[in-house]
Amino acid sequence: MTSYVFVLSQAQVSWRSTLQSIVALSTTKAKYMVMTEAIKEGIDLGIEQDQLGINCDSMSAICLMKNQVYHAQMKYINVRY
Repeated sequence: MTSYVFVLSQAQVSWRSTLQSIVALSTTKAKYMVMTEAIKEGIDLGIEQDQLGINCDSMSAICLMKNQVYHAQMKYINVRY
């Protein structure tokens, strides 16, 4: 499930909740895909990428987002995201 909410000045601006189009084999990969979709939505809303704050409850997905070291297991995600 892909779900995110954008809040500006304590008001909900945009939200999305849909089934993911790709089956993730781990929570890390699923949350990585959600963060990518949220960042794309933020850019579409006109928020500068360096000003965009994302909260995630998965430290492994955050580390993967910060340091995208290529792994063979991540190949199908790397192609799209």
